[in-house]
Amino acid sequence: MNNMIIDIKMDLLSGEVILWSGKPSIKKVFNSIDFILIPLGIIWTFGGIFYQKMANDIRLMAINVSEIEKFIYLIPILIVTPVILLGLYLLFIRYLVKVFIKSKTRYILTNCRICIIQKGILKREKYLNIKNIEVVDIYKNKNNIGTLFFKKTPQIIKDISIILMEIPWIPTNFNSFIFFDLTDAINVKEVIDNCKNQENITNA
Repeated sequence: MNNMIIDIKMDLLSGEVILWSGKPSIKKVFNSIDFILIPLGIIWTFGGIFYQKMANDIRLMAINVSEIEKFIYLIPILIVTPVILLGLYLLFIRYLVKVFIKSKTRYILTNCRICIIQKGILKREKYLNIKNIEVVDIYKNKNNIGTLFFKKTPQIIKDISIILMEIPWIPTNFNSFIFFDLTDAINVKEVIDNCKNQENITNA
């Protein structure tokens, strides 16, 4: 296949040839779950800021109180800070995280294996033998950007996997084999199917 992306080092097995390589598309940023997460982010961020301001105004208006009592007034302000940070994560930060993860992820398909490799501070590698692929399912959105699943996966798990891809400390594509957000998912599926068919013919 054309337009292969080879900017990483990979040790090939004897007789192994790279058939395709690519990376997740950064054009796909939003998912259907955003219709829930963005309103939550707005509520938590601005609700938390409003609560902090109100609590701080009450603290400033307090007179003739001890230092300990002043500190007690600060406790509600400190408690609500994680809520604001979570709201900011839902609104902005998670999109930056998703783009960062995608920019460091490479997918490689050879005549023997499929590979997921992450560069930089993530620096992880995972390989799956072609003969161990149970199924190649495409989870495709309206922009024809597809995600490939290589294990038999219920639809609800697929939906959750797409969501968890945004969370760096839950690296979904390393818990199971998934090629996220490919612009040529259909072509990649055809190549894998051909490899599996060839494997079956060889073993027959």
